[in-house]
Amino acid sequence: MKRTHFLSLLLAVGFMASASGVFAQSNVIRLAPFKFATRFGNIAYERQVAPKISVGLGASYFFPVNIIDGVVGIDQSQYFTGSFVPEDGQIKGFTITPEARFYLNKKEGLRGFYLSPFLRYLNYSVDASGVYTSDTQEASDLSIKYGFGGVGGGLTLGAQWILNDIFVIDWNIGGGGAVTGISIEGTANGPLQDDIQGFVDEVNAQLAGIPGGVGKPFTLDGNNLKGRIGGLPWPILRSSLSFGVAF
Repeated sequence: MKRTHFLSLLLAVGFMASASGVFAQSNVIRLAPFKFATRFGNIAYERQVAPKISVGLGASYFFPVNIIDGVVGIDQSQYFTGSFVPEDGQIKGFTITPEARFYLNKKEGLRGFYLSPFLRYLNYSVDASGVYTSDTQEASDLSIKYGFGGVGGGLTLGAQWILNDIFVIDWNIGGGGAVTGISIEGTANGPLQDDIQGFVDEVNAQLAGIPGGVGKPFTLDGNNLKGRIGGLPWPILRSSLSFGVAF
């Protein structure tokens, strides 16, 4: 009997809250369809936590694309005399963006103009494989992975409309900055030639000349090349037009 009364009370409270709009449109899910043109998939979730404040989480994924057809040769003679010809390569990555929104309109709810401070984590990589040929014409199969990532944040200005209490249109623009790093890992099926050591020495000399240290020194151990350069400033530009649903 008590259980029946409890369920009846719960249903009544839920009905009154829905009718009064207490919990109406407190959640939003959005997609940015125009970003698919640049191979980005983007989805965001927003949750109201106060009358004019919400928190949200967005994620973007860069769909893998083969980059070999667009590779432009780089003059490497400054560092070593061998050559690397990529035969396969792919770039991919993702970003994660938590944010808080402060709505500026007089009415309560997830609509109107807003200011949004945000954080961003980004992680991209390029995987390439091919043949390294030394100046003595000795060939080795070489696999290289370039990584690029970091953490940053910024501020966004935007506006969100909710039509018929369901359909959502959101527009925003903003920017910020991040501290990023670049990593390189390479593995060959045979010892990398001595002329690459000149490249390693040159990079480490440049790193040693930067105050505070910005990464791990490059190392060359037999058939393994590894190193990282950190502390690199990177701008963040943010702009999107997205559509979604409120519930």
